[in-house]
Amino acid sequence: MTRPKAVVFDIGNVLIEWQPERFFDRIMPTEDRERMFETVDLHAMNDQIDRGGEFQAIVYQTADETPEFQGQIRLWHDNWLDLASPAIERSVSLHRALQACGIETYILSNIGRETYLMAEGRYPFLAEFDRHYVSAHMATIKPEAQIYELVERIAALPRISFCSRMIGSTILMPHVRAAGRCIISPAQKAGPRHWSHMNCSPQRPLVWRKHDIPKHHS
Repeated sequence: MTRPKAVVFDIGNVLIEWQPERFFDRIMPTEDRERMFETVDLHAMNDQIDRGGEFQAIVYQTADETPEFQGQIRLWHDNWLDLASPAIERSVSLHRALQACGIETYILSNIGRETYLMAEGRYPFLAEFDRHYVSAHMATIKPEAQIYELVERIAALPRISFCSRMIGSTILMPHVRAAGRCIISPAQKAGPRHWSHMNCSPQRPLVWRKHDIPKHHS
């Protein structure tokens, strides 16, 4: 594998577990949680936050518009750190191993302004990354092509590996293109089609194992 200049990590389900349904299943019957998510599109609500909308105002407005689940929906704001947990230590170790090899690590994530600051406060390892591309600051979210184009232009690097989730001791890198760029983000979030490569598609992912991480030669 060609050695990349940088590897870019998503946050949700790569560096930090993000399973809102799991949180709500702990505080209410599953059938009520399912009905709540069917009644109001909470993930679409979260997209507004990821695009830069005001966190509390968006969540509280959605809650007020859904009186049956008002208290529960407000917890999306009030207990956000319980939704965004725990850290995925395997991925944090990978990030540190790559940096030790002389490969820069970046963050590219759909996340709001306020929520990113909250995450930084809870998870100090986020500050270790060399660059941070936060959707709320970029006015676009994945999988829209614009966000990838912005990262390419801002980073100005000839070869970037945009990294995916780890499963056991393997790292899935589902979207690679001929220029050598790939995305490591949750498998359900597919990037633009032009990030695919004939030898590495979502159906045939490229896999790095821990011993495949390129060695650093000074």
